Amino acid sequence: KVMHGDQIVINGDGTITRDFTHVDDVVQTLFLALQANVTHPTPVNLAFGLPVSLLEIVDELRVHFSNVAPVFGPNRTGDIQHSQNDPRLLLELFPSLAPREFSEGFAATVEWLRRQGEKVANRPIH
Repeated sequence: KVMHGDQIVINGDGTITRDFTHVDDVVQTLFLALQANVTHPTPVNLAFGLPVSLLEIVDELRVHFSNVAPVFGPNRTGDIQHSQNDPRLLLELFPSLAPREFSEGFAATVEWLRRQGEKVANRPIH
């Protein structure tokens, strides 16, 4: 929405958090797993226990887009306020794995969207 100049709505006060993993970290982990034949009998969550709030995401948006002014709406019923992975199993299986900084991954994503976004969004981007 921001890349199109559209206004964004944040449900709640923006302090809700999520644990984001950049696609390059996913690819790197899958490559390492295949290369070293790493297996585990249960699913392994690929997240590093580094929560990011919606307000922090707005700050990152402002680094790349000058006119970001979110509108705050009511909380959504059923929203989980804080979601964060326990990365112990992931790091036990992949001890050398280190996530990229959120701002670095966010910047890379914005640049990719600037190059490819029109193809994905079916309309021009700003």
